[in-house]
Amino acid sequence: MGYHNITNIDYSSTVIENMANKYSELSGMSWQTMDMFDLGFPEHSFDCVLEKCTFEVLFVKEKDPWNTSEETVARMNAVMQQISKVLRPGGELLSISFTQPHFRLPLFRMCCPAWNFEYKTFGQLFHYFFYIGISSTV
Repeated sequence: MGYHNITNIDYSSTVIENMANKYSELSGMSWQTMDMFDLGFPEHSFDCVLEKCTFEVLFVKEKDPWNTSEETVARMNAVMQQISKVLRPGGELLSISFTQPHFRLPLFRMCCPAWNFEYKTFGQLFHYFFYIGISSTV
């Protein structure tokens, strides 16, 4: 059960080094410094991509969450295209975020219209959202 052969990436080599040292006893995990705008993996390398609040960094300059700038939409699209490239057809994107669905789902659907997206809400007083995107099988 669960996932095996887990590849962890981060833009920060310090984070990667620290996490690789902290979890060195765990087998089946690799750690790589990489930019989400240029995922250096072959096409269809993964069954699942998990991101936890990584997309939030794309929105730090936004002034109005109801009107996402063209620049941010383009950056979100660029990352989603990289994810689409490395996921096998029918693979899953799991995205954990505090961003509410009425902001996040339209962007996901605009970037990957052939994908199927849904979400689940967790938490009692302060909610977070677990987005599930199934990549196109075409």
